[in-house]
Amino acid sequence: MTALTTAKEMAALLAEAGIRAVVDPAKAGPPCVLITPPARAYDLPDGYTATWVLYALASPPGDEHAWSDLDRIADAVASVLPVRSVQPTWYIVPSAPESLPAYQLTLIEAPQCQ
Repeated sequence: MTALTTAKEMAALLAEAGIRAVVDPAKAGPPCVLITPPARAYDLPDGYTATWVLYALASPPGDEHAWSDLDRIADAVASVLPVRSVQPTWYIVPSAPESLPAYQLTLIEAPQCQ
């Protein structure tokens, strides 16, 4: 299974839970979750462990309304996927005129076979 296939499966799981999720940054209009390609640690003889970074995105400015939206999205994602950590950040969507308030959600996926 490819990383992109896994990302699309994650997006489908999130969609089933009522969370808008995309794998294409060009389609990342807030509020949504953007699933980006994973980092890989080739720590197994026949595969790797994937570290996924998802971005919960809210509309600017980064005020208390954005913060509230980010909290809601992060908690919803954590109820569906095994989120390990959440960090506040900003994300630049290629088509957006300004950076978006965001949470960076990190999860570690079980080892993947090649």
